[in-house]
Amino acid sequence: MKNTVAILFIVLASNVNAQELWLGVKATPQFSWLGVTGNSAAAKGSQTGLDFGLVVEKYYNANYAFKTGISISTNGGTVAYNDTVTLGFNNGLYTLLPAQEVNYKIQYVNVPVSMLLKSNPLGSVAIYAEMGIKAMLRAKASAKTETPDNLSKTQDAKEEIKPFNIAYFVGTGVEASLGGNTSARFGIGYANGFLDLSKNEKDNLSLNIMSVQLELMF
Repeated sequence: MKNTVAILFIVLASNVNAQELWLGVKATPQFSWLGVTGNSAAAKGSQTGLDFGLVVEKYYNANYAFKTGISISTNGGTVAYNDTVTLGFNNGLYTLLPAQEVNYKIQYVNVPVSMLLKSNPLGSVAIYAEMGIKAMLRAKASAKTETPDNLSKTQDAKEEIKPFNIAYFVGTGVEASLGGNTSARFGIGYANGFLDLSKNEKDNLSLNIMSVQLELMF
């Protein structure tokens, strides 16, 4: 992963001049939940988190750019199963009773690829929109459950959560010039995972994310 990111940055830097290449950082608060397909489980709660990392943009003209980067995010949500189910956590199998809830907290390394569109500036402000897909590599995963005697138990869940996901995302907002080549962005975004994130065959869990986009470009 580290070698792939390094090669990406080198290739971009060697093919564009300073005016075409923008670098930046982002710190994006997120609100995520798990969508459930079928009748085996029900969504019960959400997970707050943060998506932070680096941004690289290659401009083809003033109005559109290729955008990529790398970030680390925390996502997840809570589900309750309708029947007794056995989940495979790292310390062994764990049986959940009907209606017993499990809260998943998952850390992903994200590599997004998108097209960024920007309006002509209205004074020092422009409107932007972006759409794309992102590869999501699971770094950590935990599951918090309530035992029958109402005691919380948190377990390593990397054996239950699949190591890879892919999601599409869209976003829109405003970009304000701060002087020189520096600008700040504020917007909203939505992402939806294509793949079932759980290895359990009795459910089909998809990741949904709403975000407040905060980026500083220079």
